[in-house]
Amino acid sequence: HDISPINGRAITEAEMIKDIQLMKAANINFIRTSHYPPAKRFIELCDSLGMYVMDEVPYGYGDELLTDTSYLPFLLQRAASTIWRDKNHASVIIWSVGNENPVTPIGLITGKYVKTLDTTRPYCFPQTPTVFWNMFKAMPDSVDMLDFHYPKQDELRKLAKELDRPMVASEYCHALGLDFGNQEESYEIMYENPKLAGGAVWEFFDQGILRKVKKPNTKNEATIYAWAAKDSLYDTGETMGTDGIMYADRTPQTDYWHIRKTFTPVKAMEDTLAYKAGNQSFNIKLMNRF
Repeated sequence: HDISPINGRAITEAEMIKDIQLMKAANINFIRTSHYPPAKRFIELCDSLGMYVMDEVPYGYGDELLTDTSYLPFLLQRAASTIWRDKNHASVIIWSVGNENPVTPIGLITGKYVKTLDTTRPYCFPQTPTVFWNMFKAMPDSVDMLDFHYPKQDELRKLAKELDRPMVASEYCHALGLDFGNQEESYEIMYENPKLAGGAVWEFFDQGILRKVKKPNTKNEATIYAWAAKDSLYDTGETMGTDGIMYADRTPQTDYWHIRKTFTPVKAMEDTLAYKAGNQSFNIKLMNRF
């Protein structure tokens, strides 16, 4: 989600560049845009600065309407607007169709329509666990790749053996507050299995607006907010917007350093350390994941 604590939804180019640079500094190379079209300039910057992008055909919620065929023209219109605007950008590698919706007949028609508009890229339907498993055995061959949100580690291992097409987990870990679950464990399973094409964490930064408050915060007072000063805080709607690995002002949380370490391309193999006391030398075997 694009949001600035100062400018709200009106993100500046400087802010976009800073965000991408912060991602690259944390060894992040993949962005899932959600849940509305990103700024056109943001996609251009991903082209020039070197990021992979999953670009989303925006629709979500309204599940009861997705069985109503009269809504199909609206889905097709959103698909056409997204693909025609962004299909000539090198950074875009996957189209996602909707977000966490049941895949209904009109949704499947929309996915096939995306493929007619761009035959060069795969598309997928981002799905919650219940919807994913309900459709796993009956997923049409026309769907290029699967997208499973918040899989457990044993589910990832099971899918690595059973999949007949690639899978991405475009939300595989939720950075709510300062909790980050089993992010490293899930990533390592994906790295080791070629059919698991990687994923994205929810999400990059807290969604918060800088606000002045009438009652200053005191040093020993418990709070659920990140404070910029005694009389101002980043309003995240209590915990509704505290899903980031960065605070709203782009100060790294512990999760940021956690993911930087997980994604580091050069790994020291800890079982290979050798130390010789005489001349203070030691050897470490490295794995290069570039």
